[in-house]
Amino acid sequence: MAGQSAIFTITLKELKVRELPELDDDFAQDVSEFETLAELRASLEKRYQEEAEEQTKTNKQEALLNELVKYLEVELPETLIKQEVDYTVSQTVMRLSQQGLDLRKTLTNEILAILRQQARPEATVRLQRTLALSEIAKNESIQVTPEEVNAKVAEVLQELADQKEIDTDRLRQAVEDNLLRDKILDYVETQSTVELVPEGSLKPENADSETPASETLIEVAAETVVEALDASESDEADLEKTTAVAPSEGEATSEATASQPVEPAEARTSAPKTAAQKEKGEKAQSKPAKPVKP
Repeated sequence: MAGQSAIFTITLKELKVRELPELDDDFAQDVSEFETLAELRASLEKRYQEEAEEQTKTNKQEALLNELVKYLEVELPETLIKQEVDYTVSQTVMRLSQQGLDLRKTLTNEILAILRQQARPEATVRLQRTLALSEIAKNESIQVTPEEVNAKVAEVLQELADQKEIDTDRLRQAVEDNLLRDKILDYVETQSTVELVPEGSLKPENADSETPASETLIEVAAETVVEALDASESDEADLEKTTAVAPSEGEATSEATASQPVEPAEARTSAPKTAAQKEKGEKAQSKPAKPVKP
């Protein structure tokens, strides 16, 4: 029958049409806690706008960090890199375990070595960012006050009121780190030029490569462990590969612009300079300081 025409006779037994509900107050009451469609629409617009603004902030900071490390001159100690690599691997193993993978039998020394090798570039960049931010905070005397930390901790605790066990010490440290990081990056942004452009208009550096460099350790680790599981437990049911791609370290994309508040955009920056750099006219030298988690 290949390449030949054929005639088929079919019997239509049923024809269904999707009926969409009317967009009115009754619909709003059925799908939300609001009484009117106008209230529901306003709530959705507010939520999407807030999400877009938060994404814009995050992606501008990512673009600033990517540009900032280009002007960092520092030789990272091998012991520091090793510690950061071990931390990255431990976090990856924890996430894979939470995804349901049994790593007790398959997490061999060989696999751990592969994971450490894959984690090294990411760990190095993270350390560079941390040292750069710490140096800027020291040079520009950027700090957070206890009052700022207390207010933010109270706000977070209110949002997490339904959770029973909260490590307040770790929460406080995380809040302080994030507040300080935001202050530093706000300062860097004032010393830089940030342009928001439509999403997709900035070509990634690795656009021509077959395997995007933005694939992070989590995906590599998941695939490595799953392959090991398949090899060692071939008599059991096939395992589905479970991968999670972390946020890309490449081009930053934003979700908000002034004229189109919820449409994606990408952030493009020029070289940020500190006051000390402007006076000396040279690149910033980074020295170990109090870590600020990027």
